[in-house]
Amino acid sequence: MLVCQRGKYNTKSRNDVYKMKILYVTTISNTVNTFLVPHIKMLVDRGYQVDVAFNIKQEVRPDLIKMGCKVYNIQFQRSPYHLKNLKAFYELAEIIREGNYNCIHTHTPVASAFVRLICMKNKHVKVLYTAHGFHFFDGAPIKNWLIYYPVEKILSRYTDILITINKEDYHRARKFFKAKNVVYIPGVGIEFDKISKLDIDKATKLKELGLPPDAFIMLSVGELNRNKNHETIIRALAELDNPKIHYIVCGSGQLENRLLHLAKNLGIERQVYLLGYRDDVHEICKISDIFAFPSFREGLSVALMEAMAAGLPVVCSNIRGNADLIQTGKGGYLVEPANISGFAKAIDDLFSDAGLSIVPGLAESWEVSDDGLTWTFHLRDGVKWHDGYPFTAEDVAFTVGIWLNRKIPYYLSGNVQGITGVEVVDPLTVKIYAEQPIASFPALLAYNMHMLPKHLLEDYTPEELVSPTEFLRHPIGTGAFKFDRKQPGSFVRLVAGWVLGPDGVRQKDGMRLSFTIDVDPHPVRQQIALVAQQAWQAIGCEVGLELYEYSVIQSRSRSAQPAFDANPNWLVTPADPDISTYYLSTSGGNTSKWADPRVDELLMQGKAALDQEERARIYSELQKIIAEECPIIYLYYPKEIRVMNAKLHNFAPVGYRDALVWAHKIWKE
Repeated sequence: MLVCQRGKYNTKSRNDVYKMKILYVTTISNTVNTFLVPHIKMLVDRGYQVDVAFNIKQEVRPDLIKMGCKVYNIQFQRSPYHLKNLKAFYELAEIIREGNYNCIHTHTPVASAFVRLICMKNKHVKVLYTAHGFHFFDGAPIKNWLIYYPVEKILSRYTDILITINKEDYHRARKFFKAKNVVYIPGVGIEFDKISKLDIDKATKLKELGLPPDAFIMLSVGELNRNKNHETIIRALAELDNPKIHYIVCGSGQLENRLLHLAKNLGIERQVYLLGYRDDVHEICKISDIFAFPSFREGLSVALMEAMAAGLPVVCSNIRGNADLIQTGKGGYLVEPANISGFAKAIDDLFSDAGLSIVPGLAESWEVSDDGLTWTFHLRDGVKWHDGYPFTAEDVAFTVGIWLNRKIPYYLSGNVQGITGVEVVDPLTVKIYAEQPIASFPALLAYNMHMLPKHLLEDYTPEELVSPTEFLRHPIGTGAFKFDRKQPGSFVRLVAGWVLGPDGVRQKDGMRLSFTIDVDPHPVRQQIALVAQQAWQAIGCEVGLELYEYSVIQSRSRSAQPAFDANPNWLVTPADPDISTYYLSTSGGNTSKWADPRVDELLMQGKAALDQEERARIYSELQKIIAEECPIIYLYYPKEIRVMNAKLHNFAPVGYRDALVWAHKIWKE
């Protein structure tokens, strides 16, 4: 490979006329190899001359030489204190002076500091600096703030365009730095179609990597260093004690022996694979089941975005950049970087349940043709509509026909853009045809696109199908909840497949809908229990009452294994939305013993957040999870009616018990 050293150029012929001369500068060659080659190719294709300068730690991509780029090998060191950086500074200054570059696009802290110091008085060169995640960030060590923050703030004055790739860096740079222009571009980009459409034979690839054919693959991509924090995942894997989960790491680095030794000490050396640097990461993504990314610091990770493009659910550290891409429950789980048990719980959730991946429902399985134009769905046998009719491929074809009928308005018509037809192969097989590949089709089908019963709606005209009045009065489906009745403007009652038995109690699969309320001698709580019993009995639920002393009820509800179905008790919450007492997995007040790592994370975030808008966002997300999971059903919400003398003033507008805290402010005329 021909490399330039201080003005000694390669001899590859190039065109004589260029629109602009551009120099890319990074501390090490890895950055260009991994992230920037497509950018450089685009510029070269447009006629620009592009050269690169870095410390060749990793062999330079052949693409750069083929494109005619001059490659300068400069002994940059990542540590700002290394003496070799002094020589590197002068080498870079000479290259910039002799090269007469119009624009320098610099990356990584050390190289970028040198570029701006060299160009601070050069009015003829424009400096673009892409910050791949500042070393100072919320929660960063104080030394990072003391070393890197002042340097970046001062040198921002000599930056024409400062490019930030995550929201935290962008807002900080806009507020405190003096760059001529600060922009936010979410990442350096990925080849989405190349990744999402990649088709890999999983069995063949597993065999190539030496993995069992039934292995559950957890993948990480990144250098083996402290920041990437692979140790936390290895310890979490050991905590899970699940031999089916195999952990693959694509990347090399100085911690390789340490990580292998750790895996051996923890007894999981047969489950951990350090594969070194790989050029088939996209293929490995496609045969993996989840992506683990526990870094302490990131900008906006390409590896994470590529894993998402491959369709992998993610368990990653709750840090700047990662939180721009993933929300707990949306795309994966966010866990604090050092929380080994939190990572273990999230990994186990994704292992136990396909979690955030698309999973079969009415369709038992499906496949798509090589050209992406034909989807074949194999329906689950034995599924019935609530009126007893079998659910078949005819219902699917009928529904798709309605979606495609231009006479019938459909608010999700964008979801079926490109679908051209449907074919019933047999009662349990249906083919759907498209004029172009639709990679998202299974996900779109899982989102609010419901099947319709052909036997009830096939005689309706298109005009009638716009609002099928009789069907809407008595709708049916195939799911667990069956329509019972509705009161317009008041309620809709659904029953979960439970039908009234001959004795008036609902039954399902031979099981009676029945539970017991434990109640103590307190007269108000006894009345609450009786009212609840009557209300539940009115809808066909068998409810028994058991009388215990209050101390016994407390003991039964607060034991490690709660021994009760329901009990009327006081649940007093503060005016603040912090409900850690009742939902934090480690709290003694969590009588249901429900544990969810997402909830624990959000509760702790809510406690720590000082900005009220941020707290509102956190607790809103928390309430959504609680509503969806429904770990507790509250039997009774009391209404407190207060009557007081008109001469009484300053009584706090909260519940009577909470108002007592402000009793010293109450006064009477």
